[in-house]
Amino acid sequence: MVEDKRNLDPRSQLIANQATEHLAALIEKLPSNEQLVLTLYHYEDLTLLEIGAVLGLTEGRISQLNTKALMILRRRIERNSRSGAI
Repeated sequence: MVEDKRNLDPRSQLIANQATEHLAALIEKLPSNEQLVLTLYHYEDLTLLEIGAVLGLTEGRISQLNTKALMILRRRIERNSRSGAI
């Protein structure tokens, strides 16, 4: 038998799925503009300029919203990992 290195073992898959679900739940708690910016930038691959045009905001403001959302998520993840909630 040859092991397929591309696939995770079931335990690793479960952990990855739980982490994804946890991140999704944290994103859902963000304000709607920040959720939208994260989605458009990180999942839909729109540029900051394109997102600004969609939302009627400047590219700089979109960058601020993205940075703020990522900082909030990072703090919440760190807080949860210290408390053992992940």
